[in-house]
Amino acid sequence: MKWAVLLCVLPAMAAAELPPEYQRQAELVAIVQSGDVQEALAGQPIDMVRMTRPDVYVVRSARCKVNVAIAGVPLPDGMVGAREFTVEVVSTTC
Repeated sequence: MKWAVLLCVLPAMAAAELPPEYQRQAELVAIVQSGDVQEALAGQPIDMVRMTRPDVYVVRSARCKVNVAIAGVPLPDGMVGAREFTVEVVSTTC
């Protein structure tokens, strides 16, 4: 009986988060698509996105630099899945 419960729980635990390369991809896509980032860049096209440390990125255009943070959003109790997050503009220099 204990084995049956364990076999049901293990797949849910394995799906708890994305592998790092897919998590990074999800973060990059969210940054590029963020309306707040586009607004901070004053509509200029993005030239570069660079991760400076975990959950912190620098986004550059020809004239602006935007510091961006990835803020984790907790899942409801008992829920598993990919990490939920928001993109937050921390500062802008133009």
